[in-house]
Amino acid sequence: MTVEHMILVAVAICFVVVTGANDGSAVLSTGISLSTLRTTTSAVILVGLVVIVPVVLGTKVAVTFTERLVNFERENAALLMSIAVISAVMVVGLLTLLGLPTSLTLAVIGGIVGVGLGAGLAVSWSMVVLVLAVGLAAPILGAALAYLVLGVLRLVPPARQLPGVMQMAHRIMFTVQCIAYSLNDAQKMLAVLAIAFGIGLGGPFDLDPLLLAVMGGGFALGMVVGLPSVGMKLSRGLYTVRMTQTVAAEFAAATAVLASAFVGVPVSMTQSLSGGLVGAGVGSGSARVRWKVAMGLSAAWIVTLPASLTLGLVGALLLNVVRT
Repeated sequence: MTVEHMILVAVAICFVVVTGANDGSAVLSTGISLSTLRTTTSAVILVGLVVIVPVVLGTKVAVTFTERLVNFERENAALLMSIAVISAVMVVGLLTLLGLPTSLTLAVIGGIVGVGLGAGLAVSWSMVVLVLAVGLAAPILGAALAYLVLGVLRLVPPARQLPGVMQMAHRIMFTVQCIAYSLNDAQKMLAVLAIAFGIGLGGPFDLDPLLLAVMGGGFALGMVVGLPSVGMKLSRGLYTVRMTQTVAAEFAAATAVLASAFVGVPVSMTQSLSGGLVGAGVGSGSARVRWKVAMGLSAAWIVTLPASLTLGLVGALLLNVVRT
């Protein structure tokens, strides 16, 4: 293994850790203030499904990251993907430091398109537009579904009259949400690691055990680091989340993410879940929602893609200059 290859692998592993801190913490956020599932148990379920689901249900979204957005040249694929990843992490890191957690998936998409343009590769603009359209629709759909589901849940007698019903609903919806994340948003990690390790993504049985182990371990480490900040931001930043709001938001986010995974389009669980939480909050009384926080999250999403695209473009252009 050359020094350059070792650096690229290190970048990919760091990206997995950052994904755990950003995405993993967000997925766990809705249950932090509840006693239904211990945080440790929730984390084990999420990490396990992140590793197992792609093997069982496929890597369709990972292939979108590696092939359907930009047609990477094989000899430069790892280096260009690393530039895209670094661009994405820089943008997400800066926004997080500013107290504005954003979509790492959106940042990666921007970085990939940027390096594609800078390297003169073929960019599938129809796929880019589709991904952006779905990304815009996901939080809106999440908010609408959560609002409707909360209305239905209000027709159910209080949990004290039906012992364990809402707790069981939360456990089920959390698991479904984890499956949805593993089938869609989480597969950006597979894409980055597969290119760095030189492993193809031709089918679910092509996934190397080493790749899966690195992904699971790095993702778990990231969650430990990110949960105190990112997780708390979503669970308590918008408003104090209760059981019915949690179930409604998880159902809405899982539905939006699973629907996009069906057509192989990556979408951010963070965005979908945030939309679900806002919808559930509005359903409980819009005055309870901290709209300043919600507007800050929206502003971060708007900035993320153009910023990461610009960094990716500049990085690829600099690489061209260095190589010539």
